[in-house]
Amino acid sequence: MSITINELSLKRSAIEDEQGLRYTRAFQAILTDPSESEKSIVRHSDLPAIYERHPNDENCILVSKNGAPEADRLKWIITCEYRMRNYTTTIDQLTDPTDIPPQITFDQVSYDKPVERAYAKGNDIGNTQDAQGSPEVGVVNSTSDQFDPPVIQEYNNMLIRIVRNEKRPDFDPDIIASFINTINSQKVTIAGVKMAKHEGRLRKIHPVKNWTGDGIEYYTVTYEIEVNRETHIRKILDQGFRKLDGIKAVAIRQEDLKTGASPNTEVSDPVRLDGSGGVLATDADSVYINYQTFFARNFSTLRLPRDS
Repeated sequence: MSITINELSLKRSAIEDEQGLRYTRAFQAILTDPSESEKSIVRHSDLPAIYERHPNDENCILVSKNGAPEADRLKWIITCEYRMRNYTTTIDQLTDPTDIPPQITFDQVSYDKPVERAYAKGNDIGNTQDAQGSPEVGVVNSTSDQFDPPVIQEYNNMLIRIVRNEKRPDFDPDIIASFINTINSQKVTIAGVKMAKHEGRLRKIHPVKNWTGDGIEYYTVTYEIEVNRETHIRKILDQGFRKLDGIKAVAIRQEDLKTGASPNTEVSDPVRLDGSGGVLATDADSVYINYQTFFARNFSTLRLPRDS
């Protein structure tokens, strides 16, 4: 089953009254199966999400979506209503906690990583442009060899934290469990941050069960998404004690490193390899092997806010 969403631009409308501006946008959903559930249609990831800003007026947010099928049930019309942020009473006066907009904060996650490239060296420091660009200067000693041990530097990744209240029928523990410690399988925008494939990692989902004054269940759920512009694909240094000799792995000896030590002595520390099983030249950049160690999921299924 699949759903295709298209906006009906000629059905856009705007009204201004004593409560301020209101907008309407309409979308057509084209189905391949008429038995597709109403929920999956109105919550399709290609439709605007509740509380998302209007594309032409950031002071108005989406407050409702109304979907209805056409005669053949293979086409639906979804009408989206936007109102000004202050169209209703204050947050403290809302009786349904799930009507409260999500709380979004930004933080950082720190890591120590080896540094092999720099933005500038020696007399060039301070003379580079402000544009970040990519570091292109090799971090090596005065003989152009890699430092051993390598230079270590702290790096920070952005952490998006979203706290929202969810109605009990919308909260599925099985779905929540399947997303913990996953990375995004396709590009997505969360809280205004655009992430390419594999740049987002769902580090934490923390639900807390609550009740309204009327005894209605709901969950306050905290989501934490770490953004890594280098992706969350693991890059593991290619190194070891053996090299390939044809198709056979053999021990690396001192003669392979041209260190002047006893040539037949096997190395006692791991040696950097070239990605093909050979010993890497001492002045060459390290080679890393990529591994996807986190399962990838479609983050749009969680309907996290796209706007900050």
